[in-house]
Amino acid sequence: GEPVEATGDSLSVELGPGLLGSIYDGIQRPLPDLREMSGDFITRGLSVEGLNKEKKWEFI
Repeated sequence: GEPVEATGDSLSVELGPGLLGSIYDGIQRPLPDLREMSGDFITRGLSVEGLNKEKKWEFI
């Protein structure tokens, strides 16, 4: 129900390790994290980081 305004900018997402290993909604919020916070139905105003910046990744 919120109005949408065109800004002239492109939509963008954050890229990094772990992106392909999760499932996201349309604005790069990880669905498993959202479910943990609100159950089976996503409530308004939830904010979750797209990528876990605390996790350490091992590169070969």
